[in-house]
Amino acid sequence: MKSIFFTLTASTAYVTMRNNVFGGLPWNIWPTITLNNAFAFTALVLIVISIIQMRLSNTNSFVKNIYAACVFATLHLGMVPCFSHLSYNTSPIALFISMGLGFLSLFSLYFATAWCNDIDKKVSFVLFSLVAFVIGLHSLFLGFSSWFVPSKWPGMMPPISLISFLMGYSAFVAACYMTRVFWAEHFPPKEPKAEYRRSRR
Repeated sequence: MKSIFFTLTASTAYVTMRNNVFGGLPWNIWPTITLNNAFAFTALVLIVISIIQMRLSNTNSFVKNIYAACVFATLHLGMVPCFSHLSYNTSPIALFISMGLGFLSLFSLYFATAWCNDIDKKVSFVLFSLVAFVIGLHSLFLGFSSWFVPSKWPGMMPPISLISFLMGYSAFVAACYMTRVFWAEHFPPKEPKAEYRRSRR
């Protein structure tokens, strides 16, 4: 529980500093827009922490973080439709794609969570890494336009969407590597038959 509380606190502090303290957003929207962003960022960070735990530990200590990530992701997507037109300056098409990716990531998170105790941990690693990547794509369509103008970053703090995408992309690279390892362990290349080797000499 300590890791969950710390992640939520740190994420909320970062989002609050960037949006309200340096970004100038009015404090009366803190319980909605700012907290919503904090929930989303917390969910992704908890997934990434769980992925690291899967790789470094032989226990199922990651499960509680995954359950918490499900809760925060659900809260985030449950709140977004009510005020998305106020919180993101993006085109309707990009917003539609982002929302679709958001719900896809949520359903994928539920699916991976339901099976995480019954499948090989390497498979769980790949599944949750892909979920993190989809979440990163979800963030990509919301804040891409502000990534390459650091002078416009409030307090010179990188956009949450940029951090989220980089975390998701890193998870995707890790998933590709783990898929290769899993495949090599379970489906090793077959040695040529002895008769065939002799015929080649």
